[in-house]
Amino acid sequence: MDIQAGDIFIIDDDSFGANTVKFLQTAPTVWHHIWRGITRTQEKVLYYHAGIFLNELTTVEQQWKCQVMDGQRILKSTKRCLVFRFKGVTESNIPPFAIDDIGKPYGILHCIGKTITWLTGIKWFCRYVKEPNGEICINRVCKWVNQAYYFTFGEKTYTELTTHIVYKYIKAHPEMFEIIYTNEVDEYGIA
Repeated sequence: MDIQAGDIFIIDDDSFGANTVKFLQTAPTVWHHIWRGITRTQEKVLYYHAGIFLNELTTVEQQWKCQVMDGQRILKSTKRCLVFRFKGVTESNIPPFAIDDIGKPYGILHCIGKTITWLTGIKWFCRYVKEPNGEICINRVCKWVNQAYYFTFGEKTYTELTTHIVYKYIKAHPEMFEIIYTNEVDEYGIA
């Protein structure tokens, strides 16, 4: 496996918190969620957490604060995991932005803003209700991507993104992204 600095990972978990986050990503709003439930078209959310690699041994992730973590726990996890990078990038511009954010707080207000957006459909809340320097994991990673490449995975701002939106975007644009590692399996258990 050829992990490079700046490679982005998304990973799954089965904890209560992860399942709550995945539930809120099943649809853009509660109204979409209800409609998709009625029409049996609900999307299955596969991932809940994101971060970047500084190298094969270390990652930068937003947990309760932005911190350096053990990268091998991601690569050796039995949980669903996907690592990707922008195609054609030989040296990522993302790591300096990630290193600058180490120690910054978790975005509790941003969680509230995103939940209000989910309940109302008004994106203003997920765009602007947040504390200075406070982000949730996927939005912290997408902020770094935006700082490095002015890229927002098809949304107006990086604050509107969820792990599910990013996953669907990279899967829909194989011409832009290279999947470095995955332990995804299909419905038959085949990777």
